[in-house]
Amino acid sequence: MIHKWLHTLLIFFLISSISAFAQEKPIAELYGKPIYESALMPDSKTLSQIARMNSASKEMALIQYLHSQFAETLIEGVLEDFANRQRLKTDNKLKTAFIERFKSQIVDEFDDTDTELYDEKINAIAERQVRHWQINKALYEKFGGVVIFKQNNPQFPVGAYETLLKNHQKAGKLKIFEDRYRAVFWEALEPPYSFEIDPANVDFGVPWWLETKVTP
Repeated sequence: MIHKWLHTLLIFFLISSISAFAQEKPIAELYGKPIYESALMPDSKTLSQIARMNSASKEMALIQYLHSQFAETLIEGVLEDFANRQRLKTDNKLKTAFIERFKSQIVDEFDDTDTELYDEKINAIAERQVRHWQINKALYEKFGGVVIFKQNNPQFPVGAYETLLKNHQKAGKLKIFEDRYRAVFWEALEPPYSFEIDPANVDFGVPWWLETKVTP
């Protein structure tokens, strides 16, 4: 009797979940694939950590997190498509140089004692950073535009990002259905900009981790 009750409850739960998912409308679409808000939601532990780190309420932390994840999902998807079309491959020499410069700093942030795990994490970070720099370089060379200084990216080609993303929007490859997400997303990419770098000082000839003499 109990087993039958549990079985019925499980079926009801599954039907309810499927129904709720089916009723959810996408907040955006990228390359024909829908993006749902539920897919961006953090778990309760992550949300509590974000709220605590930012000294904010969970409601405010959730809003900030969702907008951040939304922007990251769209931008990373578009950048990866751009990199593939440009046939960009990670420069192993630049990757080695990044590891040599930051290995000790990265290692200090890990609690693991497994050397292989250290190497995996460091390689993953280096791969991501080098690939992003190569994409930014290719974007600037293709579209030009304003470059700004960011703490985690001394030369961020925001103008090129805006051009690429708006080209996608015009072509129907990028669609944002929700006004609240659309406004915040484009606001971060449109002028006025803070810490704009003088065009004479913009130089993608050398990665920022090898040459840090970049001034606004």
